[in-house]
Formats: sequence, C-alpha cells, structure tokens
Amino acid sequence: MLVIERDAGGRDEAGGADVLDLYLQMARARLSPARFEAVVRAVQDTCGLLVQGHQALVAMPGEEGFSPEMQREYLALLAVMITGSLDHRVVELPGPDDEPALAVVRTTSPMARAPRAVARNPLVRLGSAIKNHRMHEMKLSDGTITLSPLRLDDVEAHLAGEDELLVRWLNGGPGTREGVEAYVRHCQEQWDTAGPLRAFGIRTGPDEVLAGTIDLRFAGEGLAPGQVNIAYGLYPCWRGRGLATRAVLLASQYAASEGGAKAVIQVEPENSASAAVAQRAGFAPCKSTRGTDGTRFDWYTRDLHAATL
Repeated sequence: MLVIERDAGGRDEAGGADVLDLYLQMARARLSPARFEAVVRAVQDTCGLLVQGHQALVAMPGEEGFSPEMQREYLALLAVMITGSLDHRVVELPGPDDEPALAVVRTTSPMARAPRAVARNPLVRLGSAIKNHRMHEMKLSDGTITLSPLRLDDVEAHLAGEDELLVRWLNGGPGTREGVEAYVRHCQEQWDTAGPLRAFGIRTGPDEVLAGTIDLRFAGEGLAPGQVNIAYGLYPCWRGRGLATRAVLLASQYAASEGGAKAVIQVEPENSASAAVAQRAGFAPCKSTRGTDGTRFDWYTRDLHAATL
C-alpha cells in the first residue's frame, strides 16, 4: 500500500524541474539499467492514472520482479513527482492485518503555499530519462561488429591506432590525450542530452576491441532537415576487412530509426578508400561542395527508408 503525505510546500528551493533531474541522476546511479527503467515506467503508469482523475491511493507494483529496494525507489520517485521536493523519506509502518506497509513522509515542516507539481511536463521528462538511459547503454551489432557509444577507456586505443591517414581525412590533426578525453566527454554529453552528435566506437571480436570510430550528425553546416552526416575511420590493422562498410550499414539503420530521411557521406576526392566504402554501402554520388576553407567534398547519399528494408 502507498501513502503519501502531500506537502503544501511545493517545489524545492532549487526549483521542481531541477529536483526531478537530480533525483533521476541519483536513482540511475543506484539501480541497474533494467531496474531503473522498470521503476520509471511504474511511476509513469501511476502518474498517468492520477492525471486521469483516479484516487491518489494506488496499489504498489507487486513483489514479483519488484524487489523491496525497487518499491522504495518507486515511492520516493512518485513523491518527487507529486511534491516537487526531495524533503521526504520512505518509512515502514504497520499495515492492515499487521502486514508491513511503506509510507512517504516529509522530513521538514510544510510551508503555507498551494501544492505544486514538478514543472516542465514531468511525464515527458520521465520518458526522456528512459530514452537517454537506453542511449547510454546502446549497442548495435550485425554479428561481426558492434557499435556502442565512445567511452573514456577508448582513449588509449584511439591514440595507439591513430595514423597519418586518420589525421588527414578524419581528425584534422594529431590527437592528444587531453584533446581526445575532452572529445569523448563531449560525445557522452551528447548521448545524455539526445544531442545531434552520436559517436560510436566500432568494435570487433568477443572482447569488443576498438577498431575505429563512426559518428552521425543529425544537424550541421550544409545539411537539410532530415539529412544525417556519417563520418568513419578505422585503425590501420583493421582496414581491408569490410568493417567500415558494415559500420556504415548499421549506422544508417540507426539513423533511420531516429527519424533520419537521408544519409550523407562527404569525401574529399583524393580519399578513394572512403568513397569506395560509401558506394559498397549503397550510397550514390550526389553533388560536390566546398567547405569554408575551400576544401572540396564529394557527397554520396542514400535514402534511409531503404536502410530499414
């Protein structure tokens, strides 16, 4: 059974929207990915019932598959949604037939203000929390390679694998540990916020050894709405095995699933190897453009609806 002592104090001093974000971060750190998603979905369902006018006394998710720890997290998150505050705790009280029950109570005195819900459409934000959490855990595989978000422990492998061709065609200059770590952190922030950049490591073998990188940009200079730019590179010892083509095909499927309409690969004319990858992946020559520094790029494009067929 759930009992919530609804507070008249409204939002926390930091603001209800920030409180929910903070609590979700803490819950994500405490729970496994599967448990985090289960708790958030249960709270979404309960809030949906409350919004529809159902009574505020609701049933707790059953014990089967919902551990005591998850029940406490469910109650605490639901309290944040209702009160807009972190000033509460979950306590155990005697329930009907002497069965223990959990209750959420305030830990500070209520203030004389009208009740407020957490701002900025909390149900939508809970859905975003699930999506962003899934993004962080994302893996795409065709059975030979796996694409997953870049992480800080990839830095060493990247620095060891970078060669003159990667510097010339992809990176724009030799990498440094500080610079690569900063880039990976930026990529992680983009995943966390569902930003326009989605950077993957190309991994192979049972140990998922880093063989290269591929990134997608859902917005950028010269891109029309719906166009997604794809850029990729492999470390020397992994070239010539068809891995880049596999990575482009997987990335194209992902771009299509995220609403992209057309994939774009921009290649300098002298980079024949990259152009060959684009064509093997079903991309066709489209046009040529010049960057702000005058560099020419040949565009290869592919309709993304074909990537899902």
